[in-house]
Amino acid sequence: MILRTGVDGSGTLVLEYEEFVCTIVCSKVSHSTLLCEIHGEDGTFVMEDAAPISQIEFFDSHTKESNILSVPLE
Repeated sequence: MILRTGVDGSGTLVLEYEEFVCTIVCSKVSHSTLLCEIHGEDGTFVMEDAAPISQIEFFDSHTKESNILSVPLE
């Protein structure tokens, strides 16, 4: 989508590696209450904001468990 200012408002980036493919979808034109998420085959990383990152939580898609991987710096 092209914004009225002439810049792209969203896009898709496909990174192809020897053993896997990584697809990145980003957008500035949507309204969402979702946190920042990175989805993978084994689970999902969730962050409150893309920057600065204060906490990362991993939700395991196989065990359905979640773990905090980082904590805010004090």
